[in-house]
Amino acid sequence: MTITPYGELGAVAADWLQACAAGVRMSTTTGDDPRPDVVAAVQRDPDLTLEQRLALEELYAGFTEVNRGRRSH
Repeated sequence: MTITPYGELGAVAADWLQACAAGVRMSTTTGDDPRPDVVAAVQRDPDLTLEQRLALEELYAGFTEVNRGRRSH
């Protein structure tokens, strides 16, 4: 598999954008919130691709949002 310079640039840009978004998400959570640990673990895993990391973060956020909605009823 050959990676072109444009592909590498896109991957670097995507990683940078993901890191910026993760920093914003993590800075807005409370100390009692386990999300920063979960998100950080997913982001640190070298065996996951960028797309897999984003998908796992999205799934986690969706599950926790649904569960918070259930608890509030």
